[in-house]
Amino acid sequence: MQFSFDLFQLSAISIVLGIAIAPKIAFSQTQEEVVESNGINCYENVPIDGESVAIVKTFLAGEAIAFSDIASDVEEDAEDSTWRQVRLDDENSCWVDGNSPEISVLETVSLPEADERGNYPLNSSEHDRWEVTNRGLSGLNCYQTHPPNQGSHLAVARFFNGQRLIVAEAEAETPTLVQTNGRTWMAVNDPWSGQTCWVRAHEDFIKPIE
Repeated sequence: MQFSFDLFQLSAISIVLGIAIAPKIAFSQTQEEVVESNGINCYENVPIDGESVAIVKTFLAGEAIAFSDIASDVEEDAEDSTWRQVRLDDENSCWVDGNSPEISVLETVSLPEADERGNYPLNSSEHDRWEVTNRGLSGLNCYQTHPPNQGSHLAVARFFNGQRLIVAEAEAETPTLVQTNGRTWMAVNDPWSGQTCWVRAHEDFIKPIE
């Protein structure tokens, strides 16, 4: 298996069991290959000459591994296995055999980016998973329709920070992302009622997630 990494950039890698499960914090989830696995151990140090080394953590199927690509965080053992240091959530680290067949690489795919005015482009609805952000206690209103249609000022739902949104399914001649008067609006599914409503598609209100 061949790995490609850029210096100082974290690479998202997922241990998979039958199907690949995307990491929570990566910027991509394109699957390169699927490998069956019962998990992989992460050691306190790189094992040398078969010595016993303490296991810090066992990554189970579907968990993400964030490899460090700093040169000093990559070592090779006597058997030419490449060991890579992993940064854990508690700011500790451990070492994983980077040549292990139990891991599969996830390629990098860019998420939609807002323009200079903060609006997401009209093709952003091709990405269907979003999250409410920066709304505090006021929340984000979701309207019956978008301007200039009648009902565009009628809020039918309200979402709050961290709430996940799914773009509504597009229908014939009915786009799920529109722009009026320099503002973009996105049609999403209200998770409570199941109905479609419209939110501002602006980086101040929502962000794309995997």
